[in-house]
Amino acid sequence: MRIVANVNRYKQPRLDRIQLYRDLYAGKVKRKFRQPFNVVLPVFSGAMDTLMAAYNDDLALEFHEQEPADYISVRKYNTLWDMETTSVAPNAKFPLKTRQDRSNALFSGRGFMMNYAVSDPEYRNCFEIYELEDAIFQPTGGGILGLHRYNGRQNIVRSASELKTGGYNQAQVKKLLDRAAKTDFDPLLGDEEGKTALAKFKAMGLSPEANDYIGEQLFKLVEMRIIMNGTRYYILFSPWYRIWLRFDKFSNVFSADIDPWISWATHDDNKNFLSKSYADDMYGVADATHTLFNQELTNREKRNFNARAYDREMFPDVAQLDQAQSRPDALVAVDTKGGTRKIGEGIYTFETAELQGTINLIEWMQAEAGRDVGVTDLSMGGVQEVSKKATVVFAEQENISKRLLLRSSPYTEAMGEVGKLFIQGLKDHMPAEKALRKLGAEGEDWDRVIRRTDLDLYADVDVRVVSSSLDMRNSSLKKKAKMETLTSISANPVELAQVNPRWLVAEKLKAGAEMDEASIDIAMDTKNYGNMTEVARAHEAIQAVQHGKQPDEFYGATTIFLQIIYDFAVNNRSSLGMKKYNILLDFVMQHGEIVRENMVRKAQIDASTAPVDPNAAPAPASEGAPAVPSPAAVMDNAAAMQP
Repeated sequence: MRIVANVNRYKQPRLDRIQLYRDLYAGKVKRKFRQPFNVVLPVFSGAMDTLMAAYNDDLALEFHEQEPADYISVRKYNTLWDMETTSVAPNAKFPLKTRQDRSNALFSGRGFMMNYAVSDPEYRNCFEIYELEDAIFQPTGGGILGLHRYNGRQNIVRSASELKTGGYNQAQVKKLLDRAAKTDFDPLLGDEEGKTALAKFKAMGLSPEANDYIGEQLFKLVEMRIIMNGTRYYILFSPWYRIWLRFDKFSNVFSADIDPWISWATHDDNKNFLSKSYADDMYGVADATHTLFNQELTNREKRNFNARAYDREMFPDVAQLDQAQSRPDALVAVDTKGGTRKIGEGIYTFETAELQGTINLIEWMQAEAGRDVGVTDLSMGGVQEVSKKATVVFAEQENISKRLLLRSSPYTEAMGEVGKLFIQGLKDHMPAEKALRKLGAEGEDWDRVIRRTDLDLYADVDVRVVSSSLDMRNSSLKKKAKMETLTSISANPVELAQVNPRWLVAEKLKAGAEMDEASIDIAMDTKNYGNMTEVARAHEAIQAVQHGKQPDEFYGATTIFLQIIYDFAVNNRSSLGMKKYNILLDFVMQHGEIVRENMVRKAQIDASTAPVDPNAAPAPASEGAPAVPSPAAVMDNAAAMQP
């Protein structure tokens, strides 16, 4: 309880400062004293949006094996990770949540992510983000969150029904429910800490604390990892009612003993965890711009409608004098004392001096701040000066890229930690087997199911983070050099004889056409392309056998159909078991006559539609044979494999 209170007091000044940034970003700024105008230019919001766009990089994780024997298992890791990152389920949504996390970090200087897995009621990976007001950290713990003596997250909301069914100590849950008030309101807004964490709502003029009805009993919880006497513990408790709901050694909750809470900084500081943000750099300039611009508007207003003084003896009817300022052809009574005084002596105008250089000053401040931070005309999509040469523009763009790469490196490293937590979640919570989605032709030769045995690798897995925009910036020269090398190999018969022709074609498609591995597999699959229906029917039969069902005969089967089922059975004989293995081979033998008839008919159709050259010599009998194993060969192989 004292730790949570200390952390909240420590970070409150920082949260108050972030509130100013949120207000300015939303265009909500207090009117300054004696300044009638309060027009907010989108200087701050435009700069922040530009930085958000610069940080909106699609990062992809790739798992690589250290031991060749782990090749198939690691491919399954990658497929399962792709399924998670492309999922739109609430527990996934990786692109949305990472984009929001980067946006939060631009304001606070810190991004916070969490990744864990659950198996109740079934396995699922959970990726979440949270903000500075929810973070628990050691104030003097330094820039690496995992090294803090305590780490965690507050403002976690759970309902009474969730507490009764989750992995909580039910005796403690009963104690909490007996003691807790029977309220149907949002618990996040019931204390001062909750009310001060409403920066985004207040910036938009919203008051959720006045509209906090939920409809069921909810509880605000805190979960932490804390080191006491050299032992790492996990504790989940209610700060309101001071009741713990789960307390255990940390390794009993997360077997790898790795914190699921991850944080990264836009501006690394080895000692101060709450380092500065981009908003800290931009706020002062944006606020000064707002002040100068509104002073200019106020000054213009005063010059157009200057205050005046009048002589009451010369102008006895002041209302008539005032109306004459806006009424055309107005007549105003004036007493010149028999012509002894001039009218000009009866009226005095208070002049307002013209402000000089306001626009120039604003432009200079924005240009200077933009150059210092990296928000230039180029990065904001503006037109460059005509006088600038293309080489200068490219140099500026390269400098911007280097600066953003420096500041985005902590985020890249944090995503690598997410990948490690994902693998650990598999080991802790994955069921005996889980179906995998097939990506194009990827996985054609392996069982699209990941099993517990696939998690037992011979060596650790390398987690690599791939940046799409960085790849585009850095790969052009590498691609050019690679294509030149491949072309020279193709042109040299001696070198060509030393390489695998299929590898050479695949590398050309990858480097020249920028095709992914799945597309390359499809392009180079000469036996299956154009027969996807038959391929699908073959895999339907395989799936039916795996689920204990009898597959239906396919009367359109050709050699492709048999070869897919035969290869699958042979490659996965150990995991299938002898019973399912024999069913698949029997199914292959069952289609022997069907395949022979279909192949003969296909050969006749191909021969009748082929163009005939009257001057060509007769082709050998074997030249027109299909480039796939004959039905007899497949049948013989299947028969030979029978025990």
